[in-house]
Amino acid sequence: MEEALDVEAICLSCAAMGLLLQSHGYDQAIAMKVSILCAALACWLYLRFGYLYAALIGYLAFCSLPFHMNLSAMYLRISLLLILGVFLLLSVMCAKPAVEAFRKRKNAIIQAVLFAGLYCTVNLRLPDMGKSFFEPLPLQPYTGFPPAFYWTSYALTFLIPAVGLFYGLKARQRAFIIAGVVAVVVTLSTNKDYLGMRHYAWDPAILGVALVLGALAMIRWLSGGEGKSRHGITAENLLMPENHGIDLAALATAMVPSYIAAGQAPPQSPSPFEDGQSGGGGAERQY
Repeated sequence: MEEALDVEAICLSCAAMGLLLQSHGYDQAIAMKVSILCAALACWLYLRFGYLYAALIGYLAFCSLPFHMNLSAMYLRISLLLILGVFLLLSVMCAKPAVEAFRKRKNAIIQAVLFAGLYCTVNLRLPDMGKSFFEPLPLQPYTGFPPAFYWTSYALTFLIPAVGLFYGLKARQRAFIIAGVVAVVVTLSTNKDYLGMRHYAWDPAILGVALVLGALAMIRWLSGGEGKSRHGITAENLLMPENHGIDLAALATAMVPSYIAAGQAPPQSPSPFEDGQSGGGGAERQY
């Protein structure tokens, strides 16, 4: 109930501010100020109660500011790139190694989400991914952006996942590693769209085979290190290292239940709550 009231308070506060500013005749400033208020309240809710989705709502509200400024498509992406980059850099720099484990997990998820937003902003062909399989029409050249900006974004689609994977492996953040791997797969999927090459029906199959071979090569490389690990990273399951096969001892126990029930059960003393000897007036037993 408290959590629901907190979230409702943010919505009502933003709606009240929007109505108040609208009565004074503001136009674009209304949406910008409401977005700033929503971001501030959501961040306060995260810092006060630790709700992870509140932090994500706050970042989303702050990132909506460039959409209220009537910017061109190129400057809109540049603004989002700067906002997400600054937030991600501050989050990485302000991360403390001595904080609690649950705070580390939340920070890692927030950083991974910011990294994913950063990559989605850079990849100009992401909206067209898979469109060539269903639409025979050719894609728009440079997607309406200047050629220099287009090819810069193409280079960043390879650079950003590489940096994300390097940081995730160095900091040992699982969420960041997963986001980096997904970004690599998306980069490979949109590579032909960037280069204007034709898609074929067997392209996804080739990508899947390449990913399987890459995973097997990574497992083999990690297993070839000392102690089946390299630089503190291993492919072994550290939580449950045993084989999940048939346990012969458990199978024999299940097949011969008579050995478990051998011997008589120890005698039990009568319960003091039987025969009406306890409780109520006139109880005969003392406690």
